[in-house]
Amino acid sequence: MVEKLENHLQFKQYLLESPIYKGGNPIQMIRDQYGIEEITKLASNENPLPTSPKVIEALQNAVSNLNRYPSNDDESLREQLANYVQKGVHKDQFFTANGGCDVLALIAQGFLSEGDEAIVCPPTFPIYDITIKQMGAKSVHAARKSDFSYDIDAILTAVTPKTRLVYLCSPNNPTGNVLTQAEFDYLMDRLPSYVVVVADEVYWQFNTNEVMADSLAYVNQGYPIIVVHSFSKLFGLAGLRLGYAISTPQIADYLSRGKRPFHINHLTLTAANAALNDREMIENVTAVTIEERTKLVHAMSKLEGLTVFPSESNFILFKPEQDSVQLSEKLQQEGMIIRELSRFYLPGYCRVSVGLPEENERFLQLIQKLL
Repeated sequence: MVEKLENHLQFKQYLLESPIYKGGNPIQMIRDQYGIEEITKLASNENPLPTSPKVIEALQNAVSNLNRYPSNDDESLREQLANYVQKGVHKDQFFTANGGCDVLALIAQGFLSEGDEAIVCPPTFPIYDITIKQMGAKSVHAARKSDFSYDIDAILTAVTPKTRLVYLCSPNNPTGNVLTQAEFDYLMDRLPSYVVVVADEVYWQFNTNEVMADSLAYVNQGYPIIVVHSFSKLFGLAGLRLGYAISTPQIADYLSRGKRPFHINHLTLTAANAALNDREMIENVTAVTIEERTKLVHAMSKLEGLTVFPSESNFILFKPEQDSVQLSEKLQQEGMIIRELSRFYLPGYCRVSVGLPEENERFLQLIQKLL
């Protein structure tokens, strides 16, 4: 009998040990599991508003060309992005990828080798750790302070000659708070020039706090900073996958060389162009999200048995007095999907995305009932 093929293969141990990211439970899974027809998903920080009619129309016109390869040149998209972001950036400072997570993977691929180190500040987005480990590098944790603000001194203490990347998320997922300008200035004044800062700001459009750091100002001064953005949140294109980053022209060109041919599909390119031109949609989603977030934080703060944290994003962090896993499961049995945060370095806590007014009201009714 032939010996198992796996016994002859050389698997990379660090890749075998890399965790697989698990997203929020899909609606159909909960519907099948509990036999509930009415399901509200407030777990994945998605845009709850309907897809832009301009995007739908553009996609309908684009489906007739699916037998052709998409453009291998994203210059037009990068020009539109520069016009949208402004702040003195130009198209040569952008690189695009198949979602924000793909951007993070390209960054890890470009700057990390086996034995290198990268600094992560939990609780934060777990994809940083995953992409670091996929390259055989070591993830070094510089934990946040008790109020979830950054401990800049802890970050600086963690830097060694092997450090290649520092990940900063602002507004931070899952805590919702921002990196302040004072904290960022303090860090940049002391960080060695060989360390690249990854500023994950995919929720930046929902921020109303004037103290949030201006990372692009440092980019335009030539500092080694990569600012990550996404089309999954404000633009509501999570299902099509598109992310981008802004850096110096040299870094942007370097990382773009790690992309695959035709890395963005035809429908995604079409939808992105349409979404960027729908300024009314952009303003509406931003306004509705901020208004509903304010209402939801206020209402949740009145409930006994919950500790609620302020947020500059499209989600809210809270800590129930009862077991967070059990509360999340009870809500699922009622047809309400939220995110329990054990996988985000925060056992005992939960995160709820800001939904439509009726979705937020349903969440409040259910959680009040269960508390």
